[in-house]
Amino acid sequence: MRAVRQIVTVPASRELRIQLPEEAAPDEEAEVIVLFKRSSAADKLDAMREAAHDEMFLSDLNEVSEDFRHADEDEYAA
Repeated sequence: MRAVRQIVTVPASRELRIQLPEEAAPDEEAEVIVLFKRSSAADKLDAMREAAHDEMFLSDLNEVSEDFRHADEDEYAA
């Protein structure tokens, strides 16, 4: 699987054209996901505030923290 990333500005028509790489075979199935970027600092801060209360995010954060707990202890023991 290969990911192709293209950053575009949404035109007034709200229509986008996607140019696929040459290795994309005709009739091959492709998944298209559109992510809208948060552009302002205020929007980013709002997203961080939301994440602070998001149970899945907090669970993932705790899991990663636990995974690296021993690595952190080794670094400070030296």
